Amino acid sequence: MKIKNYFILLLATLVIGFVSCKEKEPEPEPEPPLDVSVIQGDVTFYETETGLEGKAVNATVRLHKGTAEKSIKEIQADDKGFYKFSGVLNGTYTISAEFTLFGAGGTQFSSRSDSIVITKSDTITCDIEMIK
Repeated sequence: MKIKNYFILLLATLVIGFVSCKEKEPEPEPEPPLDVSVIQGDVTFYETETGLEGKAVNATVRLHKGTAEKSIKEIQADDKGFYKFSGVLNGTYTISAEFTLFGAGGTQFSSRSDSIVITKSDTITCDIEMIK
């Protein structure tokens, strides 16, 4: 009887040993990080009739995918006319800006950049000058 109990105990130990020594599954490959960029710059205006020029404070600045009219992001330039779009993925974009000098009813300015092509993580400066 004792031999039978030892045999069962030995058999159970081997089974548990084989089950617990199962080979670990390999970890999945981490995904490569996304290339994200920053597009930033200054927005300025120039009024040709009066010669008035300056920073377009609080101008509305829009990020467009390619030449699409509809924007994918919109921000306001700061009190120095500076804007910054962060987290921009690879692709082709344009920037547009609008500004009204002297508030409602004042002179309106607008402009759009040439195409900006992003192929890697980068900081791109795109200054916008609006002339009327």
